[in-house]
Amino acid sequence: MTSYLTIGRKDSFAKREAAHEGMYIRQIEMEKLERLKQKLQEQRKHMNELDKHL
Repeated sequence: MTSYLTIGRKDSFAKREAAHEGMYIRQIEMEKLERLKQKLQEQRKHMNELDKHL
């Protein structure tokens, strides 16, 4: 038979683990967003260079 304290500890650990996973996923998504922003900026710069030649 499982005590309520053991269940509480497991639940607390699960919540903490879920929070860490959420933070990790958010960090990865932010890094992806920054790379996309940088690529967009480079593309805009390239488009401006092409416009100068027209």
